[in-house]
Amino acid sequence: MPEEFSNTATVDVVIPTNRAGEFLGAALQSVLGQTHRDWRVTVVDNNSPDPQALAAAVLGALDTAAASSETRSRVTISRESTPGVSAARNHGIARGTAEYVAFLDDDDTWQPGYLSHALAALTDCPSAVGAYTAGWMVNEDGTPIIGWRAEAGLRDRMLSGEAPLPRIMALVVRRAVGDAAGWFDESYTVAEDNEFMMRLLLHGEFAAVPTPLVAYRRHGSNVTGSSGARERMRDSTERYLVERLAAARSSGDTALSGRLAQNLRATRREEARREFRETVNALLRRHSLRGALRSAAWGLSRAPISFLASGTADLARRHLGAARGV
Repeated sequence: MPEEFSNTATVDVVIPTNRAGEFLGAALQSVLGQTHRDWRVTVVDNNSPDPQALAAAVLGALDTAAASSETRSRVTISRESTPGVSAARNHGIARGTAEYVAFLDDDDTWQPGYLSHALAALTDCPSAVGAYTAGWMVNEDGTPIIGWRAEAGLRDRMLSGEAPLPRIMALVVRRAVGDAAGWFDESYTVAEDNEFMMRLLLHGEFAAVPTPLVAYRRHGSNVTGSSGARERMRDSTERYLVERLAAARSSGDTALSGRLAQNLRATRREEARREFRETVNALLRRHSLRGALRSAAWGLSRAPISFLASGTADLARRHLGAARGV
């Protein structure tokens, strides 16, 4: 699909942030540079400690891009005091009325043709609930680390956990479907995007754009890299799978409940193997005994066979490889 694809659809772009971070300007400039021009941006100040610094960062991005007065009028900052990215995104969504909603975090970027390609995919597939694109994980200076693909027709495999869910910064959603599914659950502090997308999948497929058009930046201030983030992600993933599975069983949807049960089992097995490694590493390195016991308790309660058998096998392979100099 060409980048000059013409589409008159309007898009509300929501950028939640709680800081005037060093990457915010690049994120906003990547929206300003879109070949599809009919967008509105809401930068949601999610209880940042210095609103003036945040406003200055947004103004600096507009100045750097030499934005016209008309473009500047389509970029607004709105403060949301309820903490958490879910509340921030919901606040930004509620301020818009566009047919489509797109999400961009304050440290990620889009290629110029991102919105154009996503809207073209949605036009080609009117039944799709949203469209997502391939992209790259990059380091702090934007150098690609590893990429991910985008494929159509993966709804059932996403529900069963056999295929990964889209990344939120690579997803454009039809507002009507988001309204029907319900937007972000504000009781989730992590994995809120995956929980939202699992509910979207109950309404249909995602259209896919195989071209890499987004960059997800890894750096020292990522929320997913903060202390305890992995455990919170683990627990939140388990929670939304259990909730969706209970709802599917209650409604009598055996096909859906089967896929979700498969997802939950696979997720627990993988997490149990990880918890085994965490337990052993904590003991060998004389880390917190309490942390080691907590990891062991989780693994043994959720997937004891995987925790013991698979975890032991993982360690055996590791030590055998070390002994061989691999």
